[in-house]
Amino acid sequence: MPFATQVAPGEDRVGAGEGKTAAVAASTEPSDRFFEWRDLSLNIGSKPIVVRQSGYALPGELLVVLGPSGAGKTSLLAVLCGDRPPTTGSVLFQGRALASASGGVRESVRRQILQEVAYVRQRDIFMEALTVEETLAYTARLRMPRHVSRAQKLDRVREVLRELGLEGCAHTTIGSTMRRGVSGGELKRINIANELLSGPLVLVCDEPTSGLDSSCALTVMSKLREYGRKHSVAVICSIHQPSSQIGALFDTALLLVPGGREAYLGAYAQLRPHLQHGGFEPPAEYTLTDYAMELLATPDSAASLLELWERERARVGAARAAGEPCASRAAGARPPSAGFVEQTVVLMQRQLRQSRGTLLARTEVLLSVMVALITGLIWFGAALPGADGSPPSERALLGLVFYCLAHMSWWPMYLYLFSFSGEIAVLAKEKRTGAYSIEAYFCAKLLSESAAELICPTLFFAIALPMVGLGVYASIVLWLVGLLAYQTSSAIGMLISVAAPPGEANMIASTVMTLVMNAGGYLIDTTGIPAGLRWVPFTSYV
Repeated sequence: MPFATQVAPGEDRVGAGEGKTAAVAASTEPSDRFFEWRDLSLNIGSKPIVVRQSGYALPGELLVVLGPSGAGKTSLLAVLCGDRPPTTGSVLFQGRALASASGGVRESVRRQILQEVAYVRQRDIFMEALTVEETLAYTARLRMPRHVSRAQKLDRVREVLRELGLEGCAHTTIGSTMRRGVSGGELKRINIANELLSGPLVLVCDEPTSGLDSSCALTVMSKLREYGRKHSVAVICSIHQPSSQIGALFDTALLLVPGGREAYLGAYAQLRPHLQHGGFEPPAEYTLTDYAMELLATPDSAASLLELWERERARVGAARAAGEPCASRAAGARPPSAGFVEQTVVLMQRQLRQSRGTLLARTEVLLSVMVALITGLIWFGAALPGADGSPPSERALLGLVFYCLAHMSWWPMYLYLFSFSGEIAVLAKEKRTGAYSIEAYFCAKLLSESAAELICPTLFFAIALPMVGLGVYASIVLWLVGLLAYQTSSAIGMLISVAAPPGEANMIASTVMTLVMNAGGYLIDTTGIPAGLRWVPFTSYV
């Protein structure tokens, strides 16, 4: 059984031999460890976050990363799953590099490995209006091989739901702070289930028990261990303060001190003897994990643990290596998943499901009708000749046109500014997995929103313009121009929401719309604009 050792970061393979000592394992003898990181460091600026860590994970084991705040747990996991490039060292899966500070990792190989290394983030990010089964079904259609039938993909979804104990909430909506849905413990398991659908060989979980009570946390960790054992999946997770019951589930522990240095990596069952060997005897009123966390958080004891680990590294590594390995599955080339057209169709269907019956959709339609009625009443009959046969007021008609186009511009700008920002987190999470391309997402977004972008403006003009008395031809022209303004503002709103955080996006949108309104030619004769600024009106679409 291979075990942890420090190796020069430039090597393509790591030295290991079953039953050998750490000194021998540090040689250049080739081996194919399952999942390994070597001499791994991560700096943010000049600050070290992860410092010279080496280790490995075995198929079927549950490896827990323990450490106080500032120990670099989340940063380490981000490097292990390929989210962050390391400053030094490398991460290897079955002998192939997933990440390396020296570069040279082929993107095709990296993408293939990422299909085997799943990352469950601490935040549970999903589309709130979808049910649990729908959420997983869309993920399966996007990420599972394209030759697998839809019925088989749905069978896989139900299998994962059953294994994680989620059958009872399969038809419950995900929910949000404003909409009742699944419980916190169920949401954590849904997050895990979403990553297990594609059958990864390594599952990296960042704080899977955060925000849960002890009972829910135990359920989540029990399901993780059970799944890992059953399917020979290496499960690596960080936990801040595990209970003794959760601690009993751990196979291997990695202890980190503040500053990102490794203080122990070995069998969890050997952690107590290891601490005792260094003169640290856990008091009876402390659980082992509580005592270890207290030692790691205290500067003096943390320094002593680092010294102890330097002395005991070889012995602990040899003890871990003597354990019986679980059978592992070899990772081969995976069949391709959904193509561009299928991605677009699936994402469009998901977007339509998300918007069905939502408060935003209902409110948008209702307000369109209300604003149209108010507009029609204010300009009632303004386009009709006077009782004495006088022509309609040009000022009233010009004001009507300006108001209609302004409404068709301001409304979608802020609608998409805030509704689209809620999807960005989902997009960022799913982009990491390679589930679909940005182009497919954008096309699906445009197609799925086209109905709303047609219905609401049409409702507005169909109600308001007959009340005003505008002719059919003029109404059609104004309606078409309004649709163009609506589409343009929608696109600008999406662009701003992606390019800036919410607070700044609001100010940018207000500035853009103010300039568009002022430069349109309704408020000032454009011939009076200074010569050097006469190009400005051409930037306005109103």
